[in-house]
Amino acid sequence: MLYVAFGILGGSGLGLAYVTPVATVSKWFTNKQGLATGMVVMGFGLGALVMSKLMAPLFLQLSNHDLSKTFLYIGITLIVVLTFCASFMQLPPNEEKETSSTESLASNSTPPFKYIFSKSFILVWLMFMINVVAGMIFISFQSPLLQDLLKLRMPATTNFADLSVINMLNAAGATLIGVSSIFNGLGRFFWGTVSDKMGRIPTFRILLGLQALIFVALIFVFHPVWFFVFVCIVLLCYGGGFGVIPSLINDSYGAKLMPALYGAALTAWGVGGIIGPQIVAFMKDNYPDDAGFYAFIIGSVVLFVGLLLSFFIKEKVAN
Repeated sequence: MLYVAFGILGGSGLGLAYVTPVATVSKWFTNKQGLATGMVVMGFGLGALVMSKLMAPLFLQLSNHDLSKTFLYIGITLIVVLTFCASFMQLPPNEEKETSSTESLASNSTPPFKYIFSKSFILVWLMFMINVVAGMIFISFQSPLLQDLLKLRMPATTNFADLSVINMLNAAGATLIGVSSIFNGLGRFFWGTVSDKMGRIPTFRILLGLQALIFVALIFVFHPVWFFVFVCIVLLCYGGGFGVIPSLINDSYGAKLMPALYGAALTAWGVGGIIGPQIVAFMKDNYPDDAGFYAFIIGSVVLFVGLLLSFFIKEKVAN
């Protein structure tokens, strides 16, 4: 039931609730695509923080840590809140008229598959996926990696089984998760706005190049404070990819194809969400003492490949 309900039904609903408002907002603010869509997807990023730090703990407490009741309470809350918010969402008047016409319906029925399997879209998909891989390396393991660095700076006589030490390490990891989540959300808005001025592909190059340099630096830097700062910057760039990709798809393929192609582009998020954590998990299982070192090497190589791919993408591929 967890896989069916939370995985399949919840995952499908997540995709629908994510793509729809982004596509709608992009039609209202045609001159500020990055700013507008970046603000919407920033809400998605901060939503993870609200759920993990506010809603989930609250409902767990109310249900005496009964997970079934917790899921039930969250589901009821989302039904009420999402339905209320969705009732305000509508297309601009000119879009409503176009969508209601037979001619527009015919043009909107053009299959997007020829674009999905085009060289340009595949390159965009790969570039976005690589950006996700880099972020997911830290999203899944930022707390354990930080704790490993903190342990290296503790006295050799430290008892890591002591409850006070465990709580201190967990608190440091939780603080990093909370702060980096804020940067993740802000990155969607910030880089989306930057892309309005610099262009979508140049902004993506900055995201990938900056992260590649940080991954290289992490190979040689072992101070927890620098690790904390670098993780926040990487998560800022990770969120930035989500802030830029909607306007990139809209600019490249047009508003009518944007919802379908944007949804297809988000499959890169799912693939990157599998690959990124598995890189660190494999290293933690097989090279526990040097997991971060090897993960950072792999991450830097992957990011430089993504940066190279970005130079083969044209800013606009369709009218």
